[in-house]
Amino acid sequence: VYDPPANPSVSGPYTIQLLDAQGAVLYTSPWFAAEVDDGEQAESGAFHALLPWKEGTTTIWFNYNGGVIGGIAGNDTLPGAEITEPVGDVTWGESGTAWVYWVGKDAEALTYSLQFSADGGFTWQILASGLTETQFEVDLASLPGTTQGKLRVVAADGFNTASADSQGMITIPNKAPLLMITSPQDGYEVPQTYPLILEGIGTDYEDGPLATQGFRWVSNIDG
Repeated sequence: VYDPPANPSVSGPYTIQLLDAQGAVLYTSPWFAAEVDDGEQAESGAFHALLPWKEGTTTIWFNYNGGVIGGIAGNDTLPGAEITEPVGDVTWGESGTAWVYWVGKDAEALTYSLQFSADGGFTWQILASGLTETQFEVDLASLPGTTQGKLRVVAADGFNTASADSQGMITIPNKAPLLMITSPQDGYEVPQTYPLILEGIGTDYEDGPLATQGFRWVSNIDG
């Protein structure tokens, strides 16, 4: 886990450096590894770091006590991507699946993430990440209803990234709210003189959590 120091000048055993094509250091920042105890031991692990980008960076070095323990070098060929299906305005169903296809543009191996926007590209949700294939089957039941849906594929070569958006708009029918009764639970018995508390929660793919005014309770005993 990368824990950015409050004071970037604070030193530590681990540092990250951004270098240009001539090997000059453009930026240096310490980082601190926070151990996560999940009951499993491993010789290696993953971490995430958020760094300010410096123009001209071609290499990232990871150091420990002044020695390089790893690095990432940029490629001369920048990655690229293009969504080939769907193209133009399309209508998807309320449920079922739909396939998305794209092509990558780079001689190096690429990984992809696929995103969806229900508001014409203002906000995005991740559908899948770490993909190596250039296709993905979308679960339509998990997407909100919209008339302004768009897709975005992000291609990464390990250093550089590029993205491409679908052309046209995707229409998906609105979905019914999702409801759940939290009280009483199945099999619950309430004494005759006690009040019965009714509690429920609901959410809507398009509108988010439902307000209390949106609930109406019906009983098969007394209406």
